[in-house]
Amino acid sequence: MTQKPLTMEVRQPKTVIDAPWAWELQKLEEGIKANDKGNLEARWQYGRVLLQRRGDDKQLPHGALDLLVARDRISRSEIKYRMQFAATYPTKREVATAMATYRTWTAIKAALPKASPKPKSPVVGESRLVLRRLVKQVRGIHAIGWGEAEKRDFDELKSELVRIQEEINSTPTVAKEAMA
Repeated sequence: MTQKPLTMEVRQPKTVIDAPWAWELQKLEEGIKANDKGNLEARWQYGRVLLQRRGDDKQLPHGALDLLVARDRISRSEIKYRMQFAATYPTKREVATAMATYRTWTAIKAALPKASPKPKSPVVGESRLVLRRLVKQVRGIHAIGWGEAEKRDFDELKSELVRIQEEINSTPTVAKEAMA
């Protein structure tokens, strides 16, 4: 009698929610909902798991946040607060001090650092003024027709727009977002 070779199938998670770290989050969430007094550390652990999962990326894997919101029935902002809590207090000692100091989740959320407002770039403000002036010129040119002077104005407009685009491309992302 010939024996079949033993094979093992390794099952990959079908969705983010099937991943082991997502099951850990579900257990933590159940603990948070069941025990109101012990929920500060569980919220911190929940945030730590997500920070570890995110790694060096700016965001969680695509769709993970929405799936966690639906499964755990908590808001996106609650999840983000938990991640911020874990990022602000990265060690057990720091989180223990924060829990002793603030005592409630509401107080901890209020104490978390606020996002700083996006600085406005002087390039963006100046560029808007130049663009408004040039748009007025183009509207005037279009209304009266194209002569030699209008062609020169159009060329000036074109070169100015190229210059502004180059300035925008060389400024930090914050300035680009403010321009939009």
